[in-house]
Amino acid sequence: MTIKLNDAIKNRRSVRLFLDKKASQEQIRAIIESANYAPSACNRQAWRFIVVDDKEKLSLLSDLGGAHFIKKSPQAILIVYSNLTDNLEYQDHIQSASAAIQNMQLKIFSLGLGSCWIDNLPNKTTVRKIFSIPKTYDPIALVVFGYPKIEPKPIRRKLPVKKIMSRNSFDFADSESKSNVYKIIMRKYLRKIYISSPNFLKKTFLPIVRKFEKRDFS
Repeated sequence: MTIKLNDAIKNRRSVRLFLDKKASQEQIRAIIESANYAPSACNRQAWRFIVVDDKEKLSLLSDLGGAHFIKKSPQAILIVYSNLTDNLEYQDHIQSASAAIQNMQLKIFSLGLGSCWIDNLPNKTTVRKIFSIPKTYDPIALVVFGYPKIEPKPIRRKLPVKKIMSRNSFDFADSESKSNVYKIIMRKYLRKIYISSPNFLKKTFLPIVRKFEKRDFS
């Protein structure tokens, strides 16, 4: 089945429920090859991809503070990128890795699979330890993927193009409400405390954290 690019862009959804069936090695290579063709700052192409199909490691990521559904996923790809950059202002290594991840997700969709881009992970020190990642590389995100248990349906965008586009200056009537800003600031500090807490404390707070996680399609 051939899927047009525009269809993939508009119909791709985040999938969190998978069948107990893994993608083939050929499919995984095709996914990573697509990522390797993404644009990168100064054409460094300094991304690396760790295929994770070890159930113990997936469970460990979940149990030490990552999203709950990681442990239920058949496989994942951990994207890491060299942090040896002089562009700290715009974090070009994160931008480059993100472009690769977008390519991955579109390719995954084109193969009839589903995926979810996850940045809800344990702190970077913990992730480096689990996967023996050197300090010169940053874990950027984890992409879980596989055969969807439920076929996701397209979802409308929150705003039409005319509401999110301006010309030559930031000219938008809408803005974040003060209550929402305060809520985000509070969540930011709570997340920072949670991520930096020892693992035994994370396990204590985990049931509370789980209540705020998204569990369906998006």
